[in-house]
Formats: sequence, structure tokens, C-alpha cells
Amino acid sequence: MAWVSDLILSTSVEGYVSCCRAIQNLDLIDALPAIRAKTLLIPGEQDFGFPERISRTIQQKISGAELILLKNAAHLGNVEQAHTFNEILIDFLSRTLT
Repeated sequence: MAWVSDLILSTSVEGYVSCCRAIQNLDLIDALPAIRAKTLLIPGEQDFGFPERISRTIQQKISGAELILLKNAAHLGNVEQAHTFNEILIDFLSRTLT
């Protein structure tokens, strides 16, 4: 996690604010039903910036989407719980790409 922390801390305040402003009004919820690809959502159970309920809403909008809640992870579950995240992803890919 140290390298991620260093990366985030090296971001300028102006850059971070600009990024937030660029996406603050982004709302693609109505476009989600058009997704036809097999979809897996892996939200972190402790992600308070993008809580599970948001992922559940996305899941409901994409036909057949799967959701697996990643325990002991926040917003960067693929880093915080890399092994578990990868196991979930490999299982999904092995079932959907064959």
C-alpha cells in the first residue's frame, strides 16, 4: 500500500480538485442497461466513497451482472486484498471466457 499512498500524496491539490470536478456530475446510470458484456463488480465492504449500495444499483441495471463484496477492503481492493481480489477475478474469467 505504500506505493499507492506515495502516488496519491504526490498528486497536486489542483490536479486532484480538477479530477473531482471533471467527474462530479458524471451520471451514466441510464446507459448501464445497454451493457451486454459479462460483468463482475467487486466493491470493497469498507469503501465509503463508493459504497456497496451504489454497486448494487449498478448490478441491477446490467443484466446478469455479478457482485462479490470484497471483505476488509476499501476503495482499492485490488491492492488492499490483492490475492483475494485476483482469486475472485480468475474464477469469474475462467467461467466466462470458456
